[in-house]
Amino acid sequence: MLASLSLHVASASVYGAVPASAGSVPRHVVIEVDHPKEYGDPRQTLARIQSDMERLAAGQPRWPVPEGATRHPMEALVDAYAAFLANDDRAMDASLSVITAVVMAKPASSAGAIPRKTLNQDKHDYDAVLAATANSPQPLLRLFAGLRMADAALNRQMSRGTLAGGGMPDRKLSLGWSYAPSQLSDTWLRLPCRTVIGRTEQFEQARAVLARLLGPQLSCPSAGNETLDYVTLEQSAKHPDRFKPRTIARVLPKDSSGIEPPPTGPWNRATAIANMGRNPGKAAPVLERASHQDTLGKLDYALFLHAFRPVGARRNALIQSLLAEVLEQAQQKWNGGGPLAQSEFPPQRYDGTDRSLLNTIIQASQTGAANSSSAYYSIPCAVLLARPALVAATQAQYGSNRDNFLPRPGCNGERGSARGFPQAAVNAFKAASTAADGDFINNFQGSLKYGLGASQNAIYAAMQVDPRSFLTKQEPTFAYPYQIWGYTSLGNYEVAQQLRGKYRQAQRQLAAYYARWGLSHDDGMRAAKNALFAVVFGPQCGGKLPTDSLRRMILEQAPAAEIAEKLSKGGDESSELKDCARNAGMDPLLLVAVRRPRLLPLILQQQPEVDVRNKIGKTALMQAAQFDQLQSVSFLLAHGAKVNATTWAGEDLVSNIVLGDDGRTPLMYAAAHGSLKLIALLLHAGADPWQADTKGHRALDYLLGDGPTPANAGLRGAERARAIRLLY
Repeated sequence: MLASLSLHVASASVYGAVPASAGSVPRHVVIEVDHPKEYGDPRQTLARIQSDMERLAAGQPRWPVPEGATRHPMEALVDAYAAFLANDDRAMDASLSVITAVVMAKPASSAGAIPRKTLNQDKHDYDAVLAATANSPQPLLRLFAGLRMADAALNRQMSRGTLAGGGMPDRKLSLGWSYAPSQLSDTWLRLPCRTVIGRTEQFEQARAVLARLLGPQLSCPSAGNETLDYVTLEQSAKHPDRFKPRTIARVLPKDSSGIEPPPTGPWNRATAIANMGRNPGKAAPVLERASHQDTLGKLDYALFLHAFRPVGARRNALIQSLLAEVLEQAQQKWNGGGPLAQSEFPPQRYDGTDRSLLNTIIQASQTGAANSSSAYYSIPCAVLLARPALVAATQAQYGSNRDNFLPRPGCNGERGSARGFPQAAVNAFKAASTAADGDFINNFQGSLKYGLGASQNAIYAAMQVDPRSFLTKQEPTFAYPYQIWGYTSLGNYEVAQQLRGKYRQAQRQLAAYYARWGLSHDDGMRAAKNALFAVVFGPQCGGKLPTDSLRRMILEQAPAAEIAEKLSKGGDESSELKDCARNAGMDPLLLVAVRRPRLLPLILQQQPEVDVRNKIGKTALMQAAQFDQLQSVSFLLAHGAKVNATTWAGEDLVSNIVLGDDGRTPLMYAAAHGSLKLIALLLHAGADPWQADTKGHRALDYLLGDGPTPANAGLRGAERARAIRLLY
């Protein structure tokens, strides 16, 4: 392994490329081949291909191959790119043929190779376009076809294992397979931005075909596969400080806390559903007419009568008649076989109680007999406000995809809303909790996610319509959700503190909302606390607060003398934190302490590994760069921290969606969050600005928000322009 080898990069341009504009920072790169056991991993390979092409475009040499390793066949693309820059078409085609040979080779499990004619059977097929492009008389198109073959092969290798026998594990290299929307869908190779310099005419001639080959064409910031102005891009590539950060429009949640005026004019069906609680008399004839139109209207009208009309034999008989027609339709649509009475949720005869309605509502929804949307029936919010016990019909029942077809509460605006409910504050809290639970629902593998989603929706509905149900719950001992989880790392602590503020705001506003139900301030605060803890996942990780924790002492600014004393005793971490860390992980102390640089020498005395890593391969230098800790970065570099170390989860990407952008370097963290001084310090220490992560993003992309993080908010104007020039 080549570790800490300094490569002094020449400033002259090679292959006809444009030299980098580095300002006063010397261009030398420290080569640190990280994670050598994973050198052949397709993610690492993709990162190397993108990195080496960027280096060549900037007039710099490729990184050498570490001892005992060999280049992946797809890295022939870098040789092809070098030949393209040198206008050596023959050498480029020879390198591209290596890629084509691997892609088209006979797989170990296949009876034969893919005949080229099968790729050309349909002129509209993506494979046909790719094959035709690979044979184009235009060198740029042939190169780009090789680019797409290479990243398609690497994407497939990521998701299906290693290349078998030098061939592809699957014989189809198609749009439908290789680029189906997934956690891999943003994994693209790009031609370096500098490629467009002096070649705008070539790109214009190739525009129509390039647009059909999917994915971004160039690594210029904000240059995807939309209609590109190559002339403008060329000027930006020559003068990179013209690149602008990507801005993301914020979509603020709708706030229903205000009292909206009642609608004027005649009511239609949707208006009646949304406002039946405010004016049942005006809603009644509209809903009655709808009951003669379809089964959905029958169920809506039955629930309206149940919620807003006085109890009596005539009302009950009418509801029973409406429900009988709903169940008749449900029986016809039920695919379970046999009568509904023998199903998991046998309908009951309506007797005026909420309980007697639950199974009928469930059957109407899961059979599709009375759906208000494509997959389920949504109970009108006004009905739930009047009869909160009906929320039970929306609970998860199966723990599988079948829960996706069960009834849902309609208080999210779909079929009304709970007026006065502090939706904006609660949504802000829920969004903050998503950062703590790792977007648990969306990243959950398996169909159980639908059951978890249904349970969460039911809790959210109860929060809006049934606050008293939360008074029977045991009150959590924590002051705010994810309190112990916040002590497991510095990043988690920052998230937990932000969530703490959102939680307190939501709790106060919920308590005020619950006063409408006659709850006292104390009961309202307790109900709100229980509801907010219940609606998120894993908020009480660890069980109870740790009484003796080094990490807690560091994060909560305990005196350095006390921390030094505890370190000297070699105290172990608290059992509560260890319990939480079984699922959440726990960062080494050195990473936790980077905001307190005076503690770093104390920790290194007891735990002397300066490049100790957390579970995703993050080092203290990366952590210090992320939190813009210039003093800590200087200290760690002085003590031998690897300036070009990379993160690496060591797990399969398909089962680890959160870590889709791996291979992050300290410079990438600094570019996303740090100051100009910090960026310059890392470059002076040998950080490689052309290094790409496993999705092809460089530090420049992190700076401008084209990578996995928003643009660096701390750099503006002249400082941002200087940082762009340094990283370009």
